Amino acid sequence: APRLAEAGRRETHRLFWRWHLYAGLFVAPFLLMLAVTGAIYLFNDELNDAIYPELRFTPAPWKERASLGHLIDAAEAYVPESTASRIDVPTDPHRPAQVYLDVPDATSQVAFVDPGTGHVLGTLVPSRTLVGLADRLHGSLMLGTPGSYLVELAACWAVLLILSGL
Repeated sequence: APRLAEAGRRETHRLFWRWHLYAGLFVAPFLLMLAVTGAIYLFNDELNDAIYPELRFTPAPWKERASLGHLIDAAEAYVPESTASRIDVPTDPHRPAQVYLDVPDATSQVAFVDPGTGHVLGTLVPSRTLVGLADRLHGSLMLGTPGSYLVELAACWAVLLILSGL
């Protein structure tokens, strides 16, 4: 009888670890994707500085800043039919102001405006950047609601894997 009980415990133990392995194989790709996209979030500014230096730095440091109204007007004139919804003003004289623009029937944009000259350096569509892609992947695998459920399921299983691994 003790041998049967021992054999039953071993079989249960093997079954438990087999399911742990299968769950790990399911969860690992999701955790890898979440780690990579999370790192992109974490290093957002550094990545954007490297990818878009012509937009993220002014040609020359500015000494006096143009009025906020002038910066907003320049951005709205650069993108026809746009309306500014927000402006981020830098404290670093090597950085441009960022004017967030809503465009009817189009995707929103961010205009980068040199605070010293009021010249628009260019625009970006945030959803088409590396961080925009990471955002869509991180939350929903670019699959909408079903992708969001998959990510949540994998995250829950990851917690169970941690607990069962301990």
